[in-house]
Amino acid sequence: KAKPASSIEEIREILGVLPSDNLRHAELVLLVEGEEDKIALRSILGLCSTTLAASFDSGKLAIETLNGGTNLSYKVGLLKDAMLCQCHAFLDSDKVGIGSFEKAHRLGLLTEAEVNFAKSLDLKKESELEDLYDPGFYRDLIWNVYKVEINNSPKFKNLSKKWSDRISEVFIQAGKPWNDGILMQMKAQLAALVAADPGHALHSHRRGTIESLIATLESRVR
Repeated sequence: KAKPASSIEEIREILGVLPSDNLRHAELVLLVEGEEDKIALRSILGLCSTTLAASFDSGKLAIETLNGGTNLSYKVGLLKDAMLCQCHAFLDSDKVGIGSFEKAHRLGLLTEAEVNFAKSLDLKKESELEDLYDPGFYRDLIWNVYKVEINNSPKFKNLSKKWSDRISEVFIQAGKPWNDGILMQMKAQLAALVAADPGHALHSHRRGTIESLIATLESRVR
C-alpha cells in the first residue's frame, strides 16, 4: 500500500533509477568543471565547514565533474530529472563558464541562487579556481618540477588574464615546453597539493567566493 518514502534513495529505487555509487545517497550535487576542481574543493570545503564535511561523509552532498563547462545543461537536466537531485554549480568566471550558466538559466535549469563563479574583485576579467590560490603556496612546486620562477614575473602578475593564460605566457617567455597536456598535468599537481594542505591554499584576499559557496551549500544541505 502507499506510504511516505523515507529517503530519496527509496524513491529512486521505486522508480528504477540506478545512480552511481557516489550519488546513491546524494540530495545535493555540486557541479564543477574538472577533476582537479573536485579534488581541491572537496578538501577545502570539508576543512572550512563541519556541516559540509558531515554531508560529504554521509553522501548527502556529492561533487560531480562536468568534464568541460559546456556540459552543464545536460548534466543538470540529468541529475534533476533522472536522479532527483538538487544541483549547485561552481564554474570558472570565463567565456565558457558564464556562457554555460546563461544557457542553463534560459532553459530553466539553474537560477542565480544555484551558481557561484571563481571570481574576486581584484581579478579584472576572466578567472578560474587556480586564481583563488595563493601563489606563494605553490611557487616551490612549479620551480621544483619545471624550473620556472613565477614570483617575479610581470606576466604572471598581470591579473587581467586568468591563471591558465598567465602561466602559459610565463612558460613560453622562459623558453619552456608548453601545451594543453602540461597545463592539465600542472593543474592535477596543484590540486593534489591543495588536497594535502587546504588550510594554506587560498589567497587571503580572494576567499570571498569560497566563503559564499560554503554558506550557500550549508543552507541547502540543512
